[in-house]
Amino acid sequence: IAGMAVESIGIGSYALDIGCGPGSLSVELAKYCSIVEAIDKSSQVISTIRERVKRLGLTNIVPKNLSFEKLPPDRGYDAVFLCYVAGMAQGELLEKILRHSNGKTFIVLPAEEIKNDFNIRSLIEKTGMDSSSLKQPCCKDVIMALDKLGVKYSVRIFESEFGQPFCTREEAMDFLRYYFPEIAAEKREASKWLSKTLEQRDGEYYLPSTRRSALIT
Repeated sequence: IAGMAVESIGIGSYALDIGCGPGSLSVELAKYCSIVEAIDKSSQVISTIRERVKRLGLTNIVPKNLSFEKLPPDRGYDAVFLCYVAGMAQGELLEKILRHSNGKTFIVLPAEEIKNDFNIRSLIEKTGMDSSSLKQPCCKDVIMALDKLGVKYSVRIFESEFGQPFCTREEAMDFLRYYFPEIAAEKREASKWLSKTLEQRDGEYYLPSTRRSALIT
């Protein structure tokens, strides 16, 4: 994402990463930007990214325990990033995000309306369940909002590996129960699906997932 974005904003920009999470995007942006202001409303998340920044010896990432709504209204950035924070990329909040950008705004969201993380749709088909339970906010919603606002944009679809490692097979089943409880309730099919899908790597397990995303600029 950072590499694709730098084509538009150039090197040396002042960037804002909204809902930065553990800082994966901020760390990549730091390779290209003079300053990356990384904000998140979770104090635990900000503590994590501060430790990460210190460990990596990065001096151009500024983590802040701050919700976007409390950002000073006159604060402007060369580039604003919003990655997989779907709840913010809509309505009045989207307008406010756009106002904080003096240059480009980059929004990354799922490309598809029906979630297929970890190829979960194949399990849905086996159980005969309704796939509407996998409906998610996606790029279509943001595109509709931007059209309504009369904002010019471009869309780039890309794929990335977003798999999940596990120490044991039972840990993988717990993960499935947590994120897809209704599907995991079909124990027999879920167990068979995991047996076919899980990959063994160096004595541990890995659940592969190719995620299709949209970069809206």
